[in-house]
Order: sequence, then structure tokens, then C-alpha cells
Amino acid sequence: MTHRLDLPFTSFKSSLSVGALGLALAAACLAPATASAQTSPEPRAWNAVYAELGGAGFIGSVNYEIRPVPWFGARAGALWIPDDSGQLTLLSSLFGFVGTGESLLELGAGPSIFPHGDSTGVLIHLSVGYRYQSRTLGELFRVAWTPLLNPKDRPFFGILGPRHLWTWAGLSAGLVF
Repeated sequence: MTHRLDLPFTSFKSSLSVGALGLALAAACLAPATASAQTSPEPRAWNAVYAELGGAGFIGSVNYEIRPVPWFGARAGALWIPDDSGQLTLLSSLFGFVGTGESLLELGAGPSIFPHGDSTGVLIHLSVGYRYQSRTLGELFRVAWTPLLNPKDRPFFGILGPRHLWTWAGLSAGLVF
């Protein structure tokens, strides 16, 4: 008695060739990216420290910024106003970046918190500007239109009226690392 095992070679062969074709296409797509990544491992600067004149800090501020991805960043800043109260102004922003290379369009927004005696003022700042940032360790330069909005129904320390938008600008210089 003879037993015969019939294998469906046609379907086995076609699935084998489809799998081989898929592997070949994946290797072809990944090869250029792997080759370029191995030949030019350019470091990227993701952090910055800079001083800003005007801008979100109203008078000026010192800021630290982190960019976890090339198109997005966050900053925290502070300004000490040498008046009788000696209060510290805090600000933060979220930024989006448009463009590649060293010249970028920067779009951002966030709150600026101004403690003053027994009260605290909050301004909302926006930012639309140009940013030059070295790709590696080096310099950072920013110039931006930074309107400040008083969202409250009362004046902001006698400077901005209630629900008032004030056109403002900022100029920054610093280092990226």
C-alpha cells in the first residue's frame, strides 16, 4: 500500500514568491535610509537658552526651550522686575515650527503670569516670527510679532485695558545645544 501526500504547490509557490517580493521591496526602501543614516550622522540641537527683549515677558525675559521633535517646542521663561515688590514674572509657550534647515517660521502661544502685590495678572501672548537656529551647537536668533491679550474684564495693572490686545514685538539671541 502506497501513501501519497499531495501538496498544493501552486498556492505554496505563489505565497512564497509574494513573501519574497515583499521582503525585497522592504529591503529596497530601507536601504537608502540606512545608508544615509550611517554616512552622515549629523547631531541635532534640541535645547536652547536665550534672552528676549520685549516679547512675551513684556520688558524682556530669560528662557529655556526644548524641542522634542523638529516641528514642536516648549519654553519656560522668567523675568525679575526690580520694583518695590521684587516679584518674578513667569511665562511659558508652546511653539510649532514650519520649514526645514536653519531658517524657520515660528508660531506659538502661552500665558505670561505677572504677580504684583496681592494680585496676579495673566496675559495671553501669541508669537509669529522668524527663527534662525544653527543645526548643531551654536547660535539662535529670533524676531517675532508677539501681541499680548488681557483676557480679563478689568485693566491689567493700569497698562492694558480690559479685553485689550496690544501689539508688541520681541527680539531674542542665545545658544542652542
